Amino acid sequence: MSRPHDWLVNPQYSTDCISGCVCPTNMLADGKGGCVTSDQCTCIHNDIIYDHRQSTRIGCSMCTCNNQKWECEQNDVMTECTVYGEGNYITFDGKQYRYNGQCEYTLVQDYCGYNVLNGTFRIISENTKCGTSGTTCSKSITVLINDFRLVLSDGNMQLTNYGDQLDSPFQIRNSSIYLIIKVSNGIVLVWDKKTSIIIKVTPGFQNMLCGLCGNYDGNSINDFNTRGHFQVADVIEFGNSWKLYPTCPEITSVPEPCEINPFRKTWAQRTCNIILSDTFQPCHSQVDPYSYYDACVKDSCGCNEGGDCACFCTAVAMYAQACLAKCVCIEWRNPNLCPVFCDYYNKEGNCEWHYRACGPTCMKTCQNPSGICTTDLFKVEGCYPSCPPNKPFFEEIGMTCEAVCGCYDQMGKYYKPGEIVISCNNCESCQCAMGTIDCKYDLYVSTTTTCKPEVCIWSDWIDISTPTSDIYGGDYEILEAIRLKGYKICDVPRDIQCQAVEFPSTPAEMGQKAICNASVGLICHNEKQIYGQCFDYKIKVLCCQPSTCKASTIVPTTTTVLASSQSSSARTSITASVTSKHASTVTLHTLSTSIKSTTGTAITKCACTSDGKLYPPDCIIYTMTDENGCVTLVKCSHTCEIINEKLPCNRTTTTAVSTISTISKATSMPSVTPTSPKGMVD
Repeated sequence: MSRPHDWLVNPQYSTDCISGCVCPTNMLADGKGGCVTSDQCTCIHNDIIYDHRQSTRIGCSMCTCNNQKWECEQNDVMTECTVYGEGNYITFDGKQYRYNGQCEYTLVQDYCGYNVLNGTFRIISENTKCGTSGTTCSKSITVLINDFRLVLSDGNMQLTNYGDQLDSPFQIRNSSIYLIIKVSNGIVLVWDKKTSIIIKVTPGFQNMLCGLCGNYDGNSINDFNTRGHFQVADVIEFGNSWKLYPTCPEITSVPEPCEINPFRKTWAQRTCNIILSDTFQPCHSQVDPYSYYDACVKDSCGCNEGGDCACFCTAVAMYAQACLAKCVCIEWRNPNLCPVFCDYYNKEGNCEWHYRACGPTCMKTCQNPSGICTTDLFKVEGCYPSCPPNKPFFEEIGMTCEAVCGCYDQMGKYYKPGEIVISCNNCESCQCAMGTIDCKYDLYVSTTTTCKPEVCIWSDWIDISTPTSDIYGGDYEILEAIRLKGYKICDVPRDIQCQAVEFPSTPAEMGQKAICNASVGLICHNEKQIYGQCFDYKIKVLCCQPSTCKASTIVPTTTTVLASSQSSSARTSITASVTSKHASTVTLHTLSTSIKSTTGTAITKCACTSDGKLYPPDCIIYTMTDENGCVTLVKCSHTCEIINEKLPCNRTTTTAVSTISTISKATSMPSVTPTSPKGMVD
């Protein structure tokens, strides 16, 4: 929400005398040529003066001027940071600036101040060159939270799980133009699938954030806080401090595109004038148009490598979206100006899809089948359907109207009714049925044993890897690599301990995010650390040798488990699993399974098998480490082909050391490509 009385934070007084009339004693100038008593001072919003007790709408709230201060309706309004076009930034507190660094930068995180060791999330932007004038654009956005990594790039998204938590913290909504991502911690991302991102946060994050989006303390004057917690005035010093890689070049100036490309300036000013025109006049009192106009002109001047209209359209769309956030809807597009072709989604003979500048009302969707919206809708322009009565539910991933909704798994992947949902659990087959995932367990013959006490011994401390310094490096004490080094450790350790070499503390005590797992070893990624560097860790494992046991065989029965969750957020007990092997050869097969749907048609899905175990698409089957210490992941591809994914090797020492680029327990959701309109006209 805008802060119309920000000017009170740093009032300016002049000691120079100016000729003219003055107010009588005990009265003050009201800014409009009159005088008022001290308890009836006026208020200012967007350079417009309002009388005492005069009301106006500021954003989506009605506010009343009360002696220099605005009193507004109390509501839990989210505050937003915007990054768009060619290096345009608007912080949570409303400070606007341009920065054109070429690196990866921290937009916002909560690893700040007293919470520097206990943060929970980080949002990163990769900025690359997008014109010959030195301007840069956001190529991709990365969100790190709860051991999940979400990457937004080139209209696609990819979600990776690095930990043991099953449920994805992200809820996705597609509007054709924008992708709206609700995060479990209350943050909302609005991404235009190209170069712009809007990050919305709740008031609970106030005074807890830092990065290029500022500190969100209600004061725009002190937004330029560096990574080292120093307040600076120079935007270049501020921006350079938030780059992720020390090897990235530091910029020394912010280019002026219209001075570099003066021949484009007249065209840019003429086209961008729509922001100042009567088209947007209803919004001018709510959102200052001049800063957006200046950004539009500069972006249009700098965008000289093709896509002129795309740069212009993005700049205007950002102003329109800022207006919509203040409850002012502007229908500015037309067939000749940045058109959106919603007819792309209409099948022949149908006319369900239409462009809506103000977003939809509450719709029945497969994530919200009741059609009742208990929370605010984050309205964005886009293509939306009017679903017919026989297909009342909107499925937002496939952008279709459905008669019956399917299921969403823990990673947010959508399955149609009757489709097989292949689990990473051995001997488990699952099917989407009426909004829930129905799983059947066909257990192999198991044994129960009566054993004497085990003999368990801890190994010595082992440290074969030295952490690398680059952002994609880290410290990797992987069991496979340790065995290849000649260390005699058991195939299946019972327990593991991990400590920093220089400190007798665990990774958690050191404030670092690392995986310490008895089936894999220790994995620490630099990119997940606060200061971009893992400590050097050592591990030891607990190996147990059971005595001879007598076994009796029990054949279990087959059981059926039906998930009890609602269709809007169907969940099941699917657990990501990894089988780690060091055998040189493994027999691998591709298995096709089919299940009859309620309509009688067969839906076929595939899986990979290894040693009698089922592995669904995109699951890791096992890892291999060669004589050089290089790790290869053997995976089941999305087409159920066995593929090898070779990971980078650590060459920092004379003896090769094993490295791995993803957590071995990771399960990756295939890239989801939200369906987009045929395009914006350039």
